[in-house]
Formats: sequence, C-alpha cells, structure tokens
Amino acid sequence: MSRIAVVTGASAGIGAALAVRLVKAGYEPLLLARRADKLKEVAARVEAAGGKAHVEALDVTAPGAAKKALEAAKKKGDVEVLVNNAGRGVYGAFVETSLEDQLGSMDLNMRALVEFTGVFLPEFVSRKRGYVLNVASTAAYQANPWQCVYSATKAFVVNFTEGLAIELEGTGASATALCPGPTRSEFFDVAGYEKKGMKIPRSVIMSAEAVADIGVRAMLRHKAVVIAGVQNKAGQLVTKLAPRAITTRVVGMIFRGSRKR
Repeated sequence: MSRIAVVTGASAGIGAALAVRLVKAGYEPLLLARRADKLKEVAARVEAAGGKAHVEALDVTAPGAAKKALEAAKKKGDVEVLVNNAGRGVYGAFVETSLEDQLGSMDLNMRALVEFTGVFLPEFVSRKRGYVLNVASTAAYQANPWQCVYSATKAFVVNFTEGLAIELEGTGASATALCPGPTRSEFFDVAGYEKKGMKIPRSVIMSAEAVADIGVRAMLRHKAVVIAGVQNKAGQLVTKLAPRAITTRVVGMIFRGSRKR
C-alpha cells in the first residue's frame, strides 16, 4: 500500500519543495492548499521527479478541514507523515496593519497547525509509526518589530513542537520543527515586504529545495528542532548569546530602516 505524506500549503515555495523531496524518501504526497491550479503544477513537478502526487483543494483553516484531509489521505494509502507548512506573515507596524489579517495569520500559523496535529497524531501513535513536521522560522528566536505577530506565532510552533517531541518518545511517532530563514518563495510578496520597501538581500536567501532537504532529513532522524543553513544557525547563536533587548532593537532597526516613509 502507498505511504502517504500530507503537506499543507503545498502550492508553492517550501511546501512544494517538501512534496518533491518526500518522493525521494518513498512517500506519495497529498498536496493541500486553496489554489487547485497551483497544486496541479506542483503535482506535475512531483511526477517529473519520478513520484505520484494527490491533489486536494482545501482551506486548512475551514471548520473540519483536518478531519477531511485525514479521510482523503486514508483513501490513498497508509498515512505516515503530516507536514504543517501552511503559514503567512504580515509585514508592518502592528497599529498600521489590518487586525483581520493579523488574526488570520494567527489562525493559520497556530490554531490550524494544532488542529491538524491533533487529528493526525493519534493515528500515528496507534500504529507506532509516523512523523509530524512543523515549519516554523528563525523568527521564532527573537521578537521581530514590524512583524511581531508572525515571530510570536513561530515561537509558539517551536515551543509546541519541542514539548510534543518529548511526549512522543517511545511511541514510534515523532515531531520536528523546521526553522528556515529567508527562503525563495511567495512569502515576502504575500506579507507585503516589497510594497512597503523591505528588500531581503539575495545573499541570505536559501532555496526552498535546500530547506526541504534539511527538513526531511531531520524529520526522518526524529530531531525535535532543526535550523536550516549554517548562516541561520550562526545568527540564532548570536541571538542566544546577546542580550535580548539589544537583539530586538537591532532587528527593529533593520526592518524599520527599510520601510518607505
């Protein structure tokens, strides 16, 4: 029977790259996102890589979405992997951004992730086999002025996953948090960085494929947390060693200094 890996937010970027990478690990990905046309494009990439993909257009924040996804996945084969990749950020001063958008990002980045994990994980534990891969961010490791809600949601994801990893020891199931830094994807366009004058230096941007490879390898090794890339690991170490008030102010200066006045 086919081994199924469910990937949320699979229509582009890291989610799409994870779907392709999971094929190399022997899985058939079930691609979840709202845009059916984009999912079909990713499915074609999976097939070009020698695999088979399944497509399900779904808003993961909709009521009952997690149960619907699990039911669809079980019809395809044995469900062994859940990748919670769907997420979004809102760039700008909190008081200048849409409260609806900020609350929407919290709903997607945290509540939906917990719901999907809560629905899928009992299946993994009962069969003593399965992986949960939660895509967080290096933004989890410090407060980020101008994207303070986003960084807070990613801190939640890391803390939730680290605690869950301990709880799952000895069950056959595991949980891993993948923390990428700036990655080539649609994230910055959706968050509104360019429109507000924020440009990320190309030198610090990793490819989605490199991030996906790091994430899947860490997941299969049952690592609780992995930071993608040497440069990002170094940055996290500096953040850990430096006084928090200083790192927060420095990050704020970087982001504020790039904004259009």
